[in-house]
Amino acid sequence: MKKEWLKRSCCCLFFLSLLCSCFLFTDVRAETVTRYFGDVNGNGRIDEDDAHMIRLHIAAQNSEETAEKNPDWILEGIELEAADANRSGEIDLGDEQKVKRHIMAEDDDAVYEEHPDWIISETFSYEVTDDQEEEEAEVLSMEQFGIPYGYYEGGIPMGDGVFFAEGDLNSDGTFRMQSDSEPLFDETDEGRGSDIFTYSGTYWVDYIDEAGRPVLHFSCDVQDFQMTWKEDSGGNHYLDHDRFFLNPSSEGTSQNDTDVNGGNEDTESDYVVFPDRALDYAVHRSMGISQGKKISKEEARSTRSLNLSGGEHNDYGWIENLEGLACFTGLEKLYLDDNIITDVTELRGLTGLKELNLEKNCVQNVDALSGLTNLTYLDLYYNNINDISPLRNLTNLERFDARGNHLMSVEILRNMKKMKKLYLSTNNIQDVSPLAGLTRLTYLSLNENQVNDVSMLGGLTKIHEFCVRDNDIRDISVVLNYPKLYWLEISDNPNLDRSPLKQLSDKVKIK
Repeated sequence: MKKEWLKRSCCCLFFLSLLCSCFLFTDVRAETVTRYFGDVNGNGRIDEDDAHMIRLHIAAQNSEETAEKNPDWILEGIELEAADANRSGEIDLGDEQKVKRHIMAEDDDAVYEEHPDWIISETFSYEVTDDQEEEEAEVLSMEQFGIPYGYYEGGIPMGDGVFFAEGDLNSDGTFRMQSDSEPLFDETDEGRGSDIFTYSGTYWVDYIDEAGRPVLHFSCDVQDFQMTWKEDSGGNHYLDHDRFFLNPSSEGTSQNDTDVNGGNEDTESDYVVFPDRALDYAVHRSMGISQGKKISKEEARSTRSLNLSGGEHNDYGWIENLEGLACFTGLEKLYLDDNIITDVTELRGLTGLKELNLEKNCVQNVDALSGLTNLTYLDLYYNNINDISPLRNLTNLERFDARGNHLMSVEILRNMKKMKKLYLSTNNIQDVSPLAGLTRLTYLSLNENQVNDVSMLGGLTKIHEFCVRDNDIRDISVVLNYPKLYWLEISDNPNLDRSPLKQLSDKVKIK
């Protein structure tokens, strides 16, 4: 009852505000609307979509490159105000966590009893007026200020010291450099160290300072720092951060092929390169390798499992670009949940995978997964997928989660005879007849779809949990064929004949 009251009160508040605005303010342009903090999409409730929108905004907020690729991820106006779920004044991981906790407390009575404060009850009001056009912010570029790309060398600020570094500023907004392990000048003035570290990242012109000089923002594996493009009395340009600077080399050519290790036969092609710094960090963390240390392709091939989950556990935010993972051809388990991945092409050749988790990402196309026929577990929960037909050959699947997508057809599941647990809630499914032959199923969730007939599922006699809430089912007598049933979700089927439920064992929990 508590959860139902929360949902109804949330929706009532939203629609009541709209009705009031319609009747009381019909003669004025502005309409007053009330919304819960955390209700980013404005649908009158706080759900996974809101958490997802907050995550995407933070990712775009933290990366100019991501923002340029996905400008629609940036929240503005009322959506931005609603995204500040914890009311801290800025949008961060705390807001996503606040929304997730609300959802947990709303969906689970036990969680609510223990953490009633997780429920978001704070609201704000605003007036809806005619949209006003906003001027687009000027995009600053290297070319605009005559800043050359290519090879640089000199001092660079890292941590509490200044380190000698050399590398390239590339035209695509990325840089890669190598530096000593010890500062150029420390308290003992001992000078350069002997070990070499490699760093990579992105850079951009961040803003113009008071003197009209462009300030470059560098974001790499170790830390972020800024340098100002200056000109000395002799007309020479350089990058400066107090006394730290990078001067263009006289050759002005790329040094990517330079052997900085003094004759070592290893080349850059022997190592895995991750253009996405969040991915680079996560892979190093999962493999137990120090940040900044190169990962050889041989090490990659011998790796069997990688856990690359979640931006809230990653110092560099969410993973977007999977480039580099193609080298991990020996992987059997790969966890990429809770990121902002849109393209999974890099996974096409990882045919040894048995478990793949892509939960809570932005994937639309699953063509690249069609050859991963050894998969027994695949999690695509809460992405943006409307077609799973490319997965027709994944007949070894035993557990498949496709909740929270836009599926209309499950025809390709017909031949997945090994399936034991199937999660299909929150889609647009009407016909479930392709599931009739999946006789090994012990768990089946079809909540929040458009199903009106489940009579053909009588052969699923191993079912323990059967979830068909929020559909339009009329006849539920099929459950009398499930001798092992102990959990049944059937609420919000308005035309349901409940009389067969009287024949079920008292041990069956009905919700």
